[in-house]
Amino acid sequence: VANSLRCASLHRYISFFSGQPLPKFLKGVEKVSKLMKEYNSNSTLLVNLVYQQAAVNFSGSGGASTGPAYLNGDFCDYNKIEQQFQEKTHSILHEQMNLMQTILAYHFAHYDTGWKSSEKIHVCGGGSIFKGFIFQYIHIFYRGLTAIALSRNENDKRKYAAAVKACIKVLKIGRKKSPLNLSHQSYLLEAELAVTKKRYAFAERLFMLSIEHAASAGILHEHALAHERFGFYYMMRNNHEAAYEQIRVARDLYAKWGSKAKIDF
Repeated sequence: VANSLRCASLHRYISFFSGQPLPKFLKGVEKVSKLMKEYNSNSTLLVNLVYQQAAVNFSGSGGASTGPAYLNGDFCDYNKIEQQFQEKTHSILHEQMNLMQTILAYHFAHYDTGWKSSEKIHVCGGGSIFKGFIFQYIHIFYRGLTAIALSRNENDKRKYAAAVKACIKVLKIGRKKSPLNLSHQSYLLEAELAVTKKRYAFAERLFMLSIEHAASAGILHEHALAHERFGFYYMMRNNHEAAYEQIRVARDLYAKWGSKAKIDF
């Protein structure tokens, strides 16, 4: 039973990152959580509740006690879990929790929080249990986006620039291994880097490639994110008509995903 529940949980996690609509995801994850409680599968339940909390935050359906950017609410208390479990004794929970905190913090523009969570995973140093799994590349993607965001405002631009380049290198390797799942992430991060270097024509081509590949993969939330970032690029370039169109499409995709919190943000 324990192994079956772990497999069911893994399927739920992959469903989240595959862009499954949030109402359907929440229904499935709630069912699995109930079974875990019934069979006292407590360690796996804690990881499951991390995903449940993140999905609730994105859905904007209530249950996020400190706002959508923070992994705190009815199902998960980030700070409490950090104090209760040491990284070495419960590394799966620790890394999944910090992965989801990094993602939430990026999407809701709390970049310092996202960077701190990303640093706790240590994937670039090879010490992460994510290494070799899809979770590694998802973390690297959001780590890179967070570094780009911080490099615009922070004094230590070299540190974040180096992090972005390291992330792009890993994502390019991942793109070769799994082009359907990772191409859009690689192209989006490369587009953001091109913008910082004022290579605008190249950046636009990369944004469009990211959108195209995300659409082909059917990953709703990252398809929306690619349009969102392209929209902010056009705003920065004072092309308000193009910006409006990209943000409109992003909004529609977030609505299709079921993320009221992103629409309202």
